[in-house]
Amino acid sequence: MDKRHFGRTLGALVLSGLALRQKAFASSQNRASLPRTITLTVPFLPGGGADQVARDFVQATAAVLADSSIVVLNRPGANGLVAERLISQERNDGSALLLGTSSTLAIGPMLVRSDLNPIDDLSPITLLSKSANVLAVRAESKISTLASFIEEARKSPLSCGTFGVGSSGSLYSSMLQSEAGVHITQIAYKGSGQAISDLLGNHVQSVFVTTSAIAALVRAGKIRPLAVTGSARTTIFPGIPTFEESGIKGLDLNGWFGIFGPKGVPSEIATIFSEVARSLNENPAFLKRMSANGFDWVGSSPDQMGSELKRTISQAKRMVKVANIEIQ
Repeated sequence: MDKRHFGRTLGALVLSGLALRQKAFASSQNRASLPRTITLTVPFLPGGGADQVARDFVQATAAVLADSSIVVLNRPGANGLVAERLISQERNDGSALLLGTSSTLAIGPMLVRSDLNPIDDLSPITLLSKSANVLAVRAESKISTLASFIEEARKSPLSCGTFGVGSSGSLYSSMLQSEAGVHITQIAYKGSGQAISDLLGNHVQSVFVTTSAIAALVRAGKIRPLAVTGSARTTIFPGIPTFEESGIKGLDLNGWFGIFGPKGVPSEIATIFSEVARSLNENPAFLKRMSANGFDWVGSSPDQMGSELKRTISQAKRMVKVANIEIQ
């Protein structure tokens, strides 16, 4: 190596080191503005997709947010409304966060009367991940395809477990019933974990949940996915067709998980969490684990989370109209 090249390389390393130290200093200053204890409230029971995203995020960021401790709190009920009300009334200093989902914040309010408006009453912080929804049965079921599911459901009603009244699974079940002309008896649970448990116990004939909720069980050969939502196949189950491929239109809305706070969370605090979430895109081991569990990691800005919420609400309105569902 000649002296000029060595000098340029050394200079780059020095500048890089200085930049890293400056970034670390800035980060430590930012972290100092966060509360010592932060509660991340999940609107479902432990064991489902939302709970898994929350706990994976907390575990992965523990070292980065070393001066703060994030505690996951499960508060199921009313398809997320119990948790949403709780967070909307908390202080907006970053000490109380909500794990919001497309189901609880965008779809639910259109199906079940709510006194809370997620756009007006909550602050978007970061879009964590996305996950398609899937119609699935037990591996031992005689139903092997969406076509055979439809055939059976036209003969007599089939039960379908969803993760709450007003959830995306609830909406998709209604859409499928409307578009395919079938009979589906919806059974609403307080979380996908409970619905899946009853599916495995043969207490319900099918479930409509996120791919993340059943990815491990599909790999274990215990659950058989029939079709997924979205305009394209998911990388989680590449061999499983979309509903559109199978001739059922309109089920093109995928789910997401994001972090929200009470209205008025300061931008500098929201930015800390969004930057931490975005930094996980540089963690190959974390991304691999998320993919294996059925999630596509995003890590967005607060503005992007807000835009995604509004876009999902617009899509859901169209689906609710097509399915001819009335607010309860």
